[in-house]
This record gives sequence, structure tokens and C-alpha cells, in this order.
Amino acid sequence: MSINVTLVERRKTLDHSSMRSLKITVLCVCVIILTSYACGPISDSISIPTNAKEASLVFLGTIVKPVDGGTKDARAVRVDRVYFQRGMFDDPTGSEVIVVGKDLPASGLYVFHVEPSQFGARIQAELKYAEPRKSYTEDEVKQLRHAKRKLELLKRVKGADLIFVGLVESTRPRQSEKRTESEHDPIFTWATAKVGESLLGRVDGTNVEFLFAASDDVHWWRSPKPQKDANVMFLLRKGAEGVDQSLAGIWTLLHEGDLLEGEDINIVREIVSEGGAK
Repeated sequence: MSINVTLVERRKTLDHSSMRSLKITVLCVCVIILTSYACGPISDSISIPTNAKEASLVFLGTIVKPVDGGTKDARAVRVDRVYFQRGMFDDPTGSEVIVVGKDLPASGLYVFHVEPSQFGARIQAELKYAEPRKSYTEDEVKQLRHAKRKLELLKRVKGADLIFVGLVESTRPRQSEKRTESEHDPIFTWATAKVGESLLGRVDGTNVEFLFAASDDVHWWRSPKPQKDANVMFLLRKGAEGVDQSLAGIWTLLHEGDLLEGEDINIVREIVSEGGAK
């Protein structure tokens, strides 16, 4: 009789323990679901339509109102947080932007992908894509900025004839009887770089010589200025079409964005490995 009672009590204990475990599991599932609903999707991947991938401004914004006296497809949108911005505009966070596009709702919180332009004191932006959501996660913002930068660098890579990572060993003035006599003289200067890693094009030997514009003139101040002992990535071209025909066949570094460092080097490696180079 005592054995039967013990077995019954043990079964009751096990049943109670199982029910408690089940309740805890259900509670955890509910918490996960509610957290996901409040914070956005668990997946940090973002999908952007092709026509919006090159948008210069991406921001979280609140639609305030239709624009008075304007087109029915225009809305005043308060910029709550900027995720990506390219161009000469000041940070628009906290200000109102006029967004123009079809089928815009009357209100709501959206992530906007737009192409901005300045009209007087306000920014007017052409809508490329709008996604109704509360925010992007930090990982999604990183993905967005990485994708934008990769798209920019892809254009640079496609225009290059030689890509390598190397150390700038020396620079010296170009001795030439055909020096440009102009207030916008580029002051072409030779640079010698020791190749550490070749990604595109043929390199003869371990060193590469190329010309760059040392001038700080308004026409050339954005042109890359390699510094001695800098270990960077070079995107070189043959000649200088439209600049100086005498440079045909010579390696040149003249275009903004063709001297890279930091994370940009890894992104170019990624582009080349995916077959993005010409």
C-alpha cells in the first residue's frame, strides 16, 4: 500500500513539474513574439528596389501634412533620423523635407529613399521608395551603408585599368618640356609604389610608377595626393583622356575616389572576387 502511494505522489510531482515547464516555455515564446513585434523583424536583411539603390538620402520620417497649394503627390515629412546621406546638404534631422511621389499616404512613419534637391530654404526630394516601418536596426543601417558604398566603389573599379594595394616609396616632380602654362596647372608629379597585393591588371616587377596632380587649384584639389609611406589601394588608369594627350600610355591617378584606405579596400576586394571588375 505504501509503495502505491509513493508512486502516485511521484507521478503527481512529475505532472506538476511538466506543467510548470510547459508554462515557462509558452511564456518565453510569447515574450519573443512580443519583442519581435515591438522591435521589428528578427532578420536584419533589407531589400531595396533597384530604382532606389542609388538614392542619395535615406531617412526615417513622419508624414506631417500635404503641402499647401502644392501637388496632391507632395507631402511635408519631418526627418526623424538620417540613415544615409551623400552630397553637399546639411544634416536635415529635425527639419521638414518636401517629398514628391505617387501614392503617398496622408500620414504615418516610413523609411524614405529619396533624391534631394534644394529649392530656396527647403529641400525637395523625389521619392524612390518608401517602406512603412518604425526604424532600421543598427545592423540594417550597417548593411545599407555598406551596400551604398559598394555601389559607389563598383563604378570606380569599372573605370580602372590597374588595381593594387601598395606602399608609396617616393614622389618627385615631373621633368617635362611640355609643362602646362595655365593658372589651373595640375603640377603632374611622379609617385613610385611598391606592390603588395595585385587585384586587377598586369604589374611588371614589384614597383609601379604613376602620375598624380599635386596642385591644390580648384580644378584639382579633390584629385588624390598620395603621401610617402602611405599603404593604400590605387585604382590607376592609362593616360589622362581630356586632360593631357601626352600622358597616353602612362599610369595616372587623377580621379577623386581612386585612392582608397580602410574598409574601402575590403569592399573593393569583395567586388573583384565577385567579378565586378572589367
